[in-house]
Amino acid sequence: NDNTMNIYILFFFIWHLLSFVLCNKPCSREGSRIVRDYFTRALGPIFEKNHIAIPLECAFSPMRDVFYRQELHKLKISNDKWLCKFCNKTFLSEYYLDMHFVNRHNNTLLQVKRFRICF
Repeated sequence: NDNTMNIYILFFFIWHLLSFVLCNKPCSREGSRIVRDYFTRALGPIFEKNHIAIPLECAFSPMRDVFYRQELHKLKISNDKWLCKFCNKTFLSEYYLDMHFVNRHNNTLLQVKRFRICF
C-alpha cells in the first residue's frame, strides 16, 4: 500500500534527521540516498510543473544536501561498473565508489554548516 510506504519513509526521514541533529551522529550516506531519492520523486515533479526551483531555505533543497555534489559526480555505466566523474576512476559497485569519495574526495562535501542538512 502506497500510503503505508509513505508513512514509513516519512518516519524514517524524521528519525534520521532528528538522530543527526539531536544526537550528533555522523550522516549516513545510504540513509540520505533513500530519503533524497524519495523526496526527489515526490517533490521534483511539483516544482518542475510550476517551473520553479526548490528554494535554499527548504530543508529538501538539493543544495543543502551534504552529499549532493558527490552524488552528481557518480555515473552508473552498468550493473557492475560505476564512474567517479571527479577523477574518472571506475568501480565495481556504488559502495566502492562511495568509499572512494570518503577517501579521495571528502573535501567535496558541503561544508557550510548553517545550510547543510543530512537526510
